[in-house]
Amino acid sequence: MAQAGRGEGEAGRPRGWALAGLLALAVTVLLLYYLATLVVLIVFAFFLAYLLNPMVRGLERMGLPRTLGIFIIFLFVLLVLSGLGFLAVTFIEREGVAFQDRLPAYVEAFRQHLLPRAEQLLGVKLPETIEEALVEGVRYARGASPDLPSTVSRVLARAFSSTVSFLLFVFDLLIVPVVAFYFLQHMETVGARVLAYLPPAWRPTVAPRLAEINLLVGEYLRGAVVLALALAVLYSLGLSLVGIDMAVAIGVLTGLLSVVPYVGALTGFSLASVMALITFGDLPHLLGVAAVFAAVIGLESVVLTPKLVGEKVGLHPVVTILAVLAGGKLFGFLGILLAVPTAAVLNVGARTLLELYRASPLFLGVPVGNSWQEGGKTHKNLDSEVHD
Repeated sequence: MAQAGRGEGEAGRPRGWALAGLLALAVTVLLLYYLATLVVLIVFAFFLAYLLNPMVRGLERMGLPRTLGIFIIFLFVLLVLSGLGFLAVTFIEREGVAFQDRLPAYVEAFRQHLLPRAEQLLGVKLPETIEEALVEGVRYARGASPDLPSTVSRVLARAFSSTVSFLLFVFDLLIVPVVAFYFLQHMETVGARVLAYLPPAWRPTVAPRLAEINLLVGEYLRGAVVLALALAVLYSLGLSLVGIDMAVAIGVLTGLLSVVPYVGALTGFSLASVMALITFGDLPHLLGVAAVFAAVIGLESVVLTPKLVGEKVGLHPVVTILAVLAGGKLFGFLGILLAVPTAAVLNVGARTLLELYRASPLFLGVPVGNSWQEGGKTHKNLDSEVHD
């Protein structure tokens, strides 16, 4: 009788562990949802540390203490970002002045080329001048007849909310380098610490996966940066050859946004097409824009991405799109930015958990405490795995 009761208890133990695992997963998902911003910042800091770790390791090989090397790399990154920021401000100012000078010509081209087609497509009369648009806006505002005090209070509330949001945004930005500094200090021991908290019988399965994640994330991040710069140059040159105004600005924006799958190409093609229609209003220049994007996308798919990023991510295009959409929905722009590498890491983690589950007593249907199989290898007890 006692033996039968003990057998039933051992048989029910795997189900209890499964329920505990599901409960832990549900709690984790809830925490991720309510702490979405903090989670994204921590993940971003982790990827930033991954990106900078090879440089820190290089200084360490030169004999510098790791902490001093991290400070030097952070100072170098700050100087580089400051220089790029100065160049960006100068470039934007120059392009802004040029755009302002060409704005009357753009408005006239819009009135002549695009407005008739838009009216024909929509079946309505659109305002031809800025003055007409303003008159229409004032007429609409008067028709709405808003209550002035409530409007003022709403404006003040939004201004206060924007100020608080800006301060929180600055605080969030300060969190990233602090957390990245911590990750860089302990980057070399992360794998060993993770393995130390795992059951010894799991370690032979998890250790190769951690090495795979290390290689995957490092290759993806460093390759994505180089790929974005290469695409910015290619798009800028191609659009300049077609004769599109603000070709460099559109090309750089397209290249930088290309770190998010499909977003860069769609945004750049839309902007370049609109600029071609406003400036020239003819089919040849629109076809030229399409040819530039088709050529660069083909070069990116066949040559640049395999060479610079590699095939290590291993995600189906549909999974990539869903990951980007889910990242944007849950975590905003940073979620979109980090969707692909995070999904790749989760993919490796899911495969590891699947391997562990298929080698567990729950899957094999044997009582806990008996020997269990993992890919043809028998683990008689956990202690023997540690001593081996």
